[in-house]
Amino acid sequence: MPLFDLSFLKSDSHSVRLIKSVFWNLAGNSFSKILLMLATIFVAKLLGPEDFGKWSIVQSTTMIFSLLMGFGIGVPATKYLAEFRLSDKHKAGRFLSISLFFSVFIGLFSMLVLILSAEFIAINILKDASLVTIIKLSSFFLFFNSIFGVLVGALSGLERFKQIAFSTLLSGIFGAFIIVWATNLYLLEGVVWGYSIFYFVSDVLLLYFLVMEAKSMNIVFSLDFIKYKEECAQFFNFSMPAFISAAIGGPTTWGVYAIAANLPNGFFYIGIFNVAKILQNTLIQIGTQLNSPLLALIGNIEKSKHADRLNFAVPWLVITLLTFPFILVPEIFTFFFKNDNYNVPELDMVVAMVAFTTYVMLFKQSFARKIITEDLMWWGVIENIFWAISILIAVPLLIEKQNVLGLPNAFALVYFVDLLILIPFYYRKGLIPRELISWRAILCWLIVFGCLGMNFIDISMQLKLTIGLASILIELFLIYSLFFRRYII
Repeated sequence: MPLFDLSFLKSDSHSVRLIKSVFWNLAGNSFSKILLMLATIFVAKLLGPEDFGKWSIVQSTTMIFSLLMGFGIGVPATKYLAEFRLSDKHKAGRFLSISLFFSVFIGLFSMLVLILSAEFIAINILKDASLVTIIKLSSFFLFFNSIFGVLVGALSGLERFKQIAFSTLLSGIFGAFIIVWATNLYLLEGVVWGYSIFYFVSDVLLLYFLVMEAKSMNIVFSLDFIKYKEECAQFFNFSMPAFISAAIGGPTTWGVYAIAANLPNGFFYIGIFNVAKILQNTLIQIGTQLNSPLLALIGNIEKSKHADRLNFAVPWLVITLLTFPFILVPEIFTFFFKNDNYNVPELDMVVAMVAFTTYVMLFKQSFARKIITEDLMWWGVIENIFWAISILIAVPLLIEKQNVLGLPNAFALVYFVDLLILIPFYYRKGLIPRELISWRAILCWLIVFGCLGMNFIDISMQLKLTIGLASILIELFLIYSLFFRRYII
């Protein structure tokens, strides 16, 4: 009897399609995200901790408006196009039309609201009048970024991942250059213009591919969707929980930053934390390339019986490879900042804690995909309420006691506690496989904590690397055998 049973990959067309989708998503997007990460490192070095902290909170402010006003349009675009692109092309066309029309309308409305509220936010909340102009300029970044999510969601629903990868690769190469160039010339204003131009170019490329692919599949865009009240109601009923979740999560993160900004050295703490978040954002953006193929797979009416297993197994393997090196050896990333103003003694620990948080966040996305495809989005709202209350309590307490380590430790603690509460609840509801509560799954988590714990003890780098390599191999073997082995040990 073979040790592992992967025969279904040969006979299951859905699984083969998933592998191809994941390949294209990772191949095109990973290189692009790494380029943008390097660009952001240069931005951080050019601005310094204080101004980089200001850019971080401006970016967070912009994302709040994007989340609040966007009504979660990208996710239902993926879901309904994946569901109807083959079975009902006219219905798919109506859902595509709803997505595009409302993304543009809401994006323009969000721009206007941000411009009008910029002075109040900068002066009365952030206590920094110099940010008024920066926040107003970021309205362009807001508009183009909002549309970007919907275009990617629509192409994902059509399972055109090769086109997404190609456009992301081209825009990433261009964007990395323009962001660094603009920042070098105009500092904070340059960052905003650089990212705005990057997302504009991305939107143009994605829109071109979307129009071409929809046309080839006989899916027609038309304003006649306004006549179809059933689809509009279905679309927005699905979007509402995503909107409420965003209305909780986005402002909470921004509120945490606002609290920190009003403390002594607050912008400095935010700047140090967001240096580590450069790494986190890159890893999450690479890791979430699995979201669209998996959503399209498990959301398809004719989904494979293996889809749910793949939803948990494949991402866990990928996030182990992505995050373990930085959990164990954060110096891989902090090397870029050793001779700058960011070179504080705690920087390695900050990066390690943020890498651990990233592991938890990416692990939880398998749960999120299940509640999306099972139309249980309101569960996500309840989870976000718990998360928001917890983080608002933890951050002020830990910043006061741990200073620069307060933010990363608070986020790591709250995300992990949230996961511990979710697992038994989701298991009882039959939404996750029993493998996730087996002794091998527990051993996987103990290995993660062991690697994180080595940052608290004084050991040689050679020993760290040896233990790290062994840990990664054991972790991968355990996950692999957990989901693909024919028998249970």
